[in-house]
Amino acid sequence: MRAPGIELVGPARTPDLAPALRADIAGFAGIFERGPALVPLRVEDWGEYRATYGGFVPIPGAPGRQALSPLALHGFFQNGGGPCVVFRLASPRMRSARAAVVDPATGRRVDLAASSPGAWANGVTVRVPLAVRRRVRLLGGLPLPSSIGFRAGDLVRVTGADGRSALGLLADAPYGQGLHLPAARPPRPPLLVERLGDLVDVTVEGAGARERFRNLSLLPAHPRYLWRFLAVSRPRPVAWTPVVPPMWGPLDPHLARALAFQGPAASALVRSDEPAGPAASPCAEEDRGKAPPDGAGRSELVATLRGGVDDLGGVDVPAFLAAFEALARHPAPSIVCAPELMLPLAPDEPACAGERPDVRLEPEPPPPAVCAPRPAPPPPAACAPRPAPPPWRAPMAGMAGMAGMAGMAGRAALHAGRPEAPAPASGPAPASELPGYGHAVGDLQRALVAALAGTADGRERIALLDPEPGMTVFQAIDRAKALEDALLEHEESARTGGLGTLLYPWIRILDPVAPGLRSVLVPPSGHVAGLLARKTRQRGPSTRFADERLEGAITVERPLRDGERADLNGLGVTAIRAIAGRGVVVFGERTMRRGPGPDRHVPGARVLAFLRRLLRVTGEGLAFEPNDEVLRARARVAINAVLRDLLAQGAFAGASPAEAYAVRCDARLNPPASVAAGRLVAEVDVALAAPLEFLTIRVALSRDGTAILDDVGAPGGRDA
Repeated sequence: MRAPGIELVGPARTPDLAPALRADIAGFAGIFERGPALVPLRVEDWGEYRATYGGFVPIPGAPGRQALSPLALHGFFQNGGGPCVVFRLASPRMRSARAAVVDPATGRRVDLAASSPGAWANGVTVRVPLAVRRRVRLLGGLPLPSSIGFRAGDLVRVTGADGRSALGLLADAPYGQGLHLPAARPPRPPLLVERLGDLVDVTVEGAGARERFRNLSLLPAHPRYLWRFLAVSRPRPVAWTPVVPPMWGPLDPHLARALAFQGPAASALVRSDEPAGPAASPCAEEDRGKAPPDGAGRSELVATLRGGVDDLGGVDVPAFLAAFEALARHPAPSIVCAPELMLPLAPDEPACAGERPDVRLEPEPPPPAVCAPRPAPPPPAACAPRPAPPPWRAPMAGMAGMAGMAGMAGRAALHAGRPEAPAPASGPAPASELPGYGHAVGDLQRALVAALAGTADGRERIALLDPEPGMTVFQAIDRAKALEDALLEHEESARTGGLGTLLYPWIRILDPVAPGLRSVLVPPSGHVAGLLARKTRQRGPSTRFADERLEGAITVERPLRDGERADLNGLGVTAIRAIAGRGVVVFGERTMRRGPGPDRHVPGARVLAFLRRLLRVTGEGLAFEPNDEVLRARARVAINAVLRDLLAQGAFAGASPAEAYAVRCDARLNPPASVAAGRLVAEVDVALAAPLEFLTIRVALSRDGTAILDDVGAPGGRDA
């Protein structure tokens, strides 16, 4: 939290093993109002998310449409989600709002830019007040006589008879004091010489926030020099390096400059480049030839940021591919969601005002005449009628087409399926900024699971995938089969079948922007991720999340019959249903693996993924040790400790360690050739606990009408 006059100064977060040993951290890739672009950044709660990434994002030119990732994150925290990693998507034509000022001390141009690209910072204002400490009037010109009492190093403002002013530092000069402004023309006498205070209180205001920084200095030698204080911290941590898609190269210089201003700094709104000397600083091409604003003669320096561009319609396939790779390699997430994939296909919602107008108390009108018909009462205020949904896009392409599409030089084909906003009754329709990747949703989902299966770190997490809106049960089953086939293409297919689960169908929630006025359909992955994170934090990665209620959901897109739920559950789709008296419930926890295996269920797949992560972290602590019997004994002890904790959480079948797991790390598995290569091999066998999915109850009626229940739990029953 930031407050006026309060500055929080502390050490930066240092990476440790704690995020790697957690299974309740989720990763989201999507469109957000502001925040670092193309950088995976961890946030702890909804308040930190709002301070960093802003609020909800309406889509310009598409009434009733908004970005899905803020809604998904709202549902994530509403269902008990904790820390998460957020990756903000960008487009090649994004711009950051900028402004320019003149440094009073050096006369050098200082470029100010928003802390992240986008239109959110248009109108953000930086105010630097200039306080006069002493005034002296002189009849002569420069240099200033030493008798006026000013010293070298003072910040002064000299105003001539023509009203022109010059700011600068006093320096020792022959026969007096001279201004340290080589390029400045000396004002004409008589002169008004003012000594300005070098300590200022800077105010940054706009975008719904207000920051105030006290006791900053206008002198470059001061440790709290204003422009150095507002600059990006140096050196910038590696975690703040943008993940730029290779297909965007060469990167646009405007976007490259906007990404360079991202990073940790004192202000959450603006960044500055620190003036290194009196030489002119490089500026953007469209700013060349324009004189920067001069603050001389004013009571304060004022700079207002302009020119920020969102370009949401330019978010393309390469941006998602870069996000998937970043989330697959980040050390923290164990759950990966990308609800923004469904933005071009999301249905239009009725547009409503954000607030209800105040109802005025007027005197009751007189009754109408007897002969005159009573006028019909006006209809109550309500939302606009729901427009017809856009036509379905082109059918999905295969993985081979995905690779070719990702390598296109131009992006015209990627925007071919972009829907157009309907024209209003009068006037031209505003250009819609809906992205155009709707025809590639299936390919992008396959790319996500392929990114997880293609790296060792990626196999330590699971993806929660959303169906397309309006998708039928059979289409969802076919999509799950296609995703499973994508996983089978990797050589590690025997251990990657449980890296994802497809949720079905969409859920309806009250719109957080106007909760009393309308509801919206959203993909379920964000809400389910919050439920899964909360249950994992309470009981470990092996805990079930099926048969649990989703907070914030009021209904589902379409009800499911018993036979449809059985088909979905048996063919690798996690069903979501609305139950009277309980609400919207997750009614399944199947992964996309259809054959038998320990990762057929989500809890088992998450235990295996978490076990891979634990063993990797444990192995990193044993690296560079002598590869002998002592090291093998240490490895067995460390692995047994990890498995014992999972057994206590209920992850394994069996009542004792001997029945639940086995660890082998001996000379037979590590022959001399393996030891000479610096390799340590350990074998771990685990027996995962399987959840109850079938419950058979036989009911018989006696002659007196008494019901007899017998053979509870017998095999061969239908799905519960």
